Amino acid sequence: MSSEINFINYEITDDDNLFDKEHFLTPSLKNKLATVLAKAIIGDVSIINELHELIEKNPKNPQLKNHLSTVYANSDNIQKAFEMTHWIVKEHPNYLFGKINLATEHYIKEDYEKMAEILGNTMLLQDLYPKRSIFHINEVLSFLLTTIKYFAGINDFDQAKIRLEILKDLDEGLEKYNQANSILFFHMKNAALDRFKKEEELRIKVENNYKNVYKYTMESTKFNHKEIDYLYKKGYDINENFFLDDLLALPRETLIEDLENVLIDSIKKSFYYIKKYDEDYTEGGFFFVLHALFLLKELKSKASLPVVLEVLKQDDEYIEMFLSDMLTEHVWEVIFTLGVDNLDVLTNFMLTEGLNTFAKSAINDAVIQMYYHAVLPKEKVEKWTENILTVYLNASINDNIIDSTLIGFIVSDLTEMRSVTLLPLIKQLFDKNYVDVVIHGDYSVIKKEINSSGLDELRKVNSIFELYSNLLEFFSSREDYDETKEFNDFIYSTIVKPKKVGRNDPCTCGSGKKYKKCCLNS
Repeated sequence: MSSEINFINYEITDDDNLFDKEHFLTPSLKNKLATVLAKAIIGDVSIINELHELIEKNPKNPQLKNHLSTVYANSDNIQKAFEMTHWIVKEHPNYLFGKINLATEHYIKEDYEKMAEILGNTMLLQDLYPKRSIFHINEVLSFLLTTIKYFAGINDFDQAKIRLEILKDLDEGLEKYNQANSILFFHMKNAALDRFKKEEELRIKVENNYKNVYKYTMESTKFNHKEIDYLYKKGYDINENFFLDDLLALPRETLIEDLENVLIDSIKKSFYYIKKYDEDYTEGGFFFVLHALFLLKELKSKASLPVVLEVLKQDDEYIEMFLSDMLTEHVWEVIFTLGVDNLDVLTNFMLTEGLNTFAKSAINDAVIQMYYHAVLPKEKVEKWTENILTVYLNASINDNIIDSTLIGFIVSDLTEMRSVTLLPLIKQLFDKNYVDVVIHGDYSVIKKEINSSGLDELRKVNSIFELYSNLLEFFSSREDYDETKEFNDFIYSTIVKPKKVGRNDPCTCGSGKKYKKCCLNS
């Protein structure tokens, strides 16, 4: 159904005398209706006998029967309310609110086909009553609300949203608008959950089983420089430039040795740190790994790459504790700086079984950025990626390197890089169901977009001072972070019009966590 349809091509009135003749309303009966309606809305069962008496005296008036249905519905006697609805429709087949009540009954029963039979296939008021040219505002609002229920129920969120906007414009008190908005959100959230469950069934994960090269120990680590102790005490607010300047002014060789030992220390004592993290978590207490990584990047210590990669080979619990969001936000910059002359080493990392999805994704991000920063030619980056994807293609699930989410990220990067020559390989991966389609879409989407103008995916490589400025801004903003609002915004923009779900987008399950920290890793 096109959004260009003229939804309102009739007159809308708030004249309460509109139905006086049709409903056989006298001034006395109108007063009675107003009185009983107020009680019906709150479910006051004391008026049931009075309503029956009024109905007996005024059998041609449908509103009395409708109020009786309202009393039952609002006093939680739903079955009796349904009985009243069927009575109304039988006695007054042309009465709109009878149709709306009956459609609502089928909505509750999730019988959406019956709703369409009652309200009309077009779900337009003028088509349901072609001989009428004027409708009361309450009729219009109630009808719109019911059609929104229908379209939300069948997951046609585009049509539901169109009607929601019309309802918002017409509903001065926003009572029905707010009700419709809640109903639409409920259905979109459920649709997101259903979609996630289906995608989860198809998602291929690796089992994190990497064996560390460093053995667990509680022996103290000796450092050349006492300043290193400060790294264990400071969090993301380590923004005193004079300290970083002093630290970087230390002898390069021994400083690098100390920084590598900080990383090794985190691995050797990982069980101790994880226990401490669980027992006494503080936002600024576990940043020493990031400090060491950022300082090694600043020093351009390419020889430190193997130690850095050992950090990224750790299990999910370690990664979450020490790197968290920074793994995808900034750790790729470390690999970009240290790994440019070591593509073979990065290849081996990508082909190591049982590693964290986002650790590998950070490696891929770094290599892709080498192209965008003109450090490596496109052909070399594509060849590097092709070699890795070819291994994935020929591997089996039991090899424990097939990670459909990771492959989805890689395919997405190739799409944005317009790597048309790799389309045949990408198609083969899709044919084997090795690509998580939630990342960027199915093969038809990839094929279409990879031939388009592409996107500028150049990401900035920050200095160490810029990195800490970004960290300070990132973690400070968490204090004002409204997870519910972000999820609401995401649901309305993404579920209605599906697009690539980014690693830092709110999770579709409604938890409020970032996608990469929630269901993607569940």
